[in-house]
Amino acid sequence: MIKIASSIALILFAVLMFLIFSNNSGTIQASGTTSHASHDSQQSSKYMGSHGMALLLSPFDDLIAHHLPLYRAPHDYQILYKVSFTENNDIISEMAANGLVTILPDNFDLKRLIDKNSFSINATIYDGHFERGGKALFTTNINFEKAVYVRQIILNDSYSETQFDITYVSKDTQLAIHVIDKKPSFDALVWMINTGDLGPNNETAKKTCNVNNINDDVMISSAIYECLSIMPSYLELDDFK
Repeated sequence: MIKIASSIALILFAVLMFLIFSNNSGTIQASGTTSHASHDSQQSSKYMGSHGMALLLSPFDDLIAHHLPLYRAPHDYQILYKVSFTENNDIISEMAANGLVTILPDNFDLKRLIDKNSFSINATIYDGHFERGGKALFTTNINFEKAVYVRQIILNDSYSETQFDITYVSKDTQLAIHVIDKKPSFDALVWMINTGDLGPNNETAKKTCNVNNINDDVMISSAIYECLSIMPSYLELDDFK
């Protein structure tokens, strides 16, 4: 009887240890999985959201999407991308040549553009500014094909004069992008015919302009014209006051 009782006790002890070990292992695995998922979620969610864009048509018919930047995340990036549309590409290009066209893609992680990825996503096309009375026209797929310019806005940046980055869009076309710095500032894009100033490796060039009154769009446009010999194709002040 003593031997049988001892055997039963050993079996029960082994079963108990097995259950304790299994539960602990499961807890560790579950905790690790949750932590990893939470980490991934935090990484992807910082720039996850609604990212409106303006469309511009270059002098040589390159269609460019301009992410509408703000000072705060998840919008604190100046990003320009070559794009096309699965449907109505010619209609959209013609609209962009004749007035302000904005798009509102489905929510996505802006990191995909920051990292210069190529992908497609559903987007609504607006005649006018989508947040300022623009009219929703139709929905189609936008294809983000190639990054043209990517820069994070740094609030502490401050320049004594107005800075523009000039970059290639195509062999014949360059785009001057105002470098947004601390408040008050402005967002401006200027199409330029290839001046040959960017060097053999197509690196981004710098251009300094003298813009004194940055609270008046007419004065800004005039100063940009004096500096770059062409009026801006896009100019936004209100979001940077």
